[in-house]
Amino acid sequence: MAENISISAIAGSGGVTEYTLVKMSSGKVVAVAADGTDVDVVGIAQNTAAADEALTVVLSGRTLAKAGAAITAGATDLIGTTGGKVTATHPGGGEVCAIVGAFVPRSSGEGAAQDCASGDLIEIQLYGNKQTTRSS
Repeated sequence: MAENISISAIAGSGGVTEYTLVKMSSGKVVAVAADGTDVDVVGIAQNTAAADEALTVVLSGRTLAKAGAAITAGATDLIGTTGGKVTATHPGGGEVCAIVGAFVPRSSGEGAAQDCASGDLIEIQLYGNKQTTRSS
């Protein structure tokens, strides 16, 4: 399995919570991504940091993320939602969305894939190259 690619960054004025999507604000300063139409997402914070504190951001590879809604096992084309969480529900109205990754479900029992609920920590394959899509 390939290693994650990550960078060191500084949390912006609002701080950053562990396992949330972040975007570059200025220089090496990051802020929590606002929603699915925020196409400047660069990765997922690996630790909680108050304003001006250091944090690690995974840019690509497997990492944990916070689910912002129920997600079906194996869902692809995850996008950001409120508070830097991820969802498979794309907004309507033709908005451009940053596709950030795919849900990697854990299995239990006889290998049955497990869906997740809003607020769960899930493992995702974070895409290194940002992809965008237009919702219908």
